[in-house]
Amino acid sequence: MILYHCSHNKMVVGEIIPIGKWGKGLIEIGPKHHCWDREMILEFIRLIEFPDKPSRLNATFALDNIETAKLYFNHHCKDGYLYQVEFLDSNPKIHKGDFNAVQPLPNVQENMICMAKKYWEYSFKTNIDGFNNVECSELVINSPLKILKQLVD
Repeated sequence: MILYHCSHNKMVVGEIIPIGKWGKGLIEIGPKHHCWDREMILEFIRLIEFPDKPSRLNATFALDNIETAKLYFNHHCKDGYLYQVEFLDSNPKIHKGDFNAVQPLPNVQENMICMAKKYWEYSFKTNIDGFNNVECSELVINSPLKILKQLVD
């Protein structure tokens, strides 16, 4: 399955993105990390209500189509890199969620606990102006990813 991955890190073809890289960095910094509170709530709700879903703290992240990858890259990783990747495990757990719905959003009444539930249900979907037909979806995968090709540098 061909997927896409955005990163602020320069990588080479064949390089492996290990599971848990995001979570390890978050935990090393601890509560001072700007995403600490949201990730702890996302993980708490996952453990309680969605235990079969892969943990964001022990996963890799990818995008399942080039349109979403370009959208994510342009809005969240413009000074980074866009790669074509594949997962290495033959049958990984995969969760699809909205990458904007990981935190409370402007003009949305839900608090972080409600947003976390909707993230894990994939019941809250956002759009970005000018890209109304492109899903803002990410894949949370409990498999390492292999870099196949660099698309944007």
